[in-house]
Amino acid sequence: MSEDDAPQKDEKAPPKKKLPLMAILVVVGIIVLEGGTIGVMSMLSGPKTVQGLETDKPKVPVYVEIDLYQGRVPNSRTGKKVVLELEIYAKVRQEYEKDVKDARDKHKAELAHRLRTLVGQLDQKELYNTANPNVLQRQVHTLYETYAKGSTEDEVDRIKEIFFKKYNPMDVGY
Repeated sequence: MSEDDAPQKDEKAPPKKKLPLMAILVVVGIIVLEGGTIGVMSMLSGPKTVQGLETDKPKVPVYVEIDLYQGRVPNSRTGKKVVLELEIYAKVRQEYEKDVKDARDKHKAELAHRLRTLVGQLDQKELYNTANPNVLQRQVHTLYETYAKGSTEDEVDRIKEIFFKKYNPMDVGY
């Protein structure tokens, strides 16, 4: 084969189209100009300050513990004597602390008698349910709440929670 027989690539191939240099420079110039305009405008104006409504922060209630009763209460409902050793406390909002303490001090003997009556009426099986003394808790809560309110027209619950720091039923057998 000779050089004349070989097809010449350069002569028969269509020429590549080149973008004109002027068009490329115009597009790049527009992009730079837009970027610069946006950058300068954002620097000059800066971020806008947002003014929100001023709201009062909700007051978080402060709770205190009040000692309601400490002592031993007998139960001999089934003939077998059981003594329940109790320490009862109340979780009370601080603004109602004085009301609950006054009711506790004013009606101390009556409240102790009603508590002995409540414990005396319970089944001894319920007394030994030390993991969940809910029945007695609800009754004690109702008992102290009625005295702490002072009147039946007041709908505010002054005692948030009743809990036992000590709940120990003991057989004294007979």
